[in-house]
Amino acid sequence: HRADIVRLLALLVMGGVYLDTDVLVLRSFEPLGSPSFAAALEVTAAGELIGLSNAILVAVPHAPFARLCLEGHDPQRSLWHGFRSRGRDHLYVEMSVRYPGMLACLCPGLLKVLPTASFLSVDWRPESLAALFEGQAELPAEALALHLWESHSWERHLSSLTPHWVRSANSTFARLARPFLPEAPGRGLPALSAQLDLPLQQQMAELFAQVSRVDRCHTPAPHRRLQRKLKALATGLRNTWQAP
Repeated sequence: HRADIVRLLALLVMGGVYLDTDVLVLRSFEPLGSPSFAAALEVTAAGELIGLSNAILVAVPHAPFARLCLEGHDPQRSLWHGFRSRGRDHLYVEMSVRYPGMLACLCPGLLKVLPTASFLSVDWRPESLAALFEGQAELPAEALALHLWESHSWERHLSSLTPHWVRSANSTFARLARPFLPEAPGRGLPALSAQLDLPLQQQMAELFAQVSRVDRCHTPAPHRRLQRKLKALATGLRNTWQAP
């Protein structure tokens, strides 16, 4: 849940594209245009709407929709009850998926809602993941990225992946992942965006300011702990980017 807050804070300050670590990008996001905020619908295996997935988020700096999602965690400003989950319980996706879905219905002009196929064309069912990692899964033409559902696919699929398997396997996943291997033609680390060079000090200062304004969730004690942890994460980012 801390990651849910940190990704929103980072997008508020810097904008850009947020990806979970278990996301495979298939092609350029340019077809999305330049929305203030964009996310894909998340549905059940039966096609019933859950909300907006936060595995892949696109936003401009200071996007109003990102701010509304962040404020929803605060009981004083939330349109629901604020953050209530205590772990992997029945409220686990209340603020990360269901609440943004509700906001999208209330404020459709603040974001671009993408079809599920854009980012979540494969669902988390064992048979769907088996088709992706072991067989030939059909992906729609509009798929821009693929969420791999690490919490569901780790034990059977992701935990045993090796570069050799990706090179030699004939599954849909292996074919899609092969171009990302270090020896793939044209593979190399891109230069950091200029957006992270000149205004970096200002961005990090604003991130710290955002962290300091996070209101309490339930009691002052958890709030202080959350604030300390968020500041530690921000410090890690600042040190990694060598910003004063």
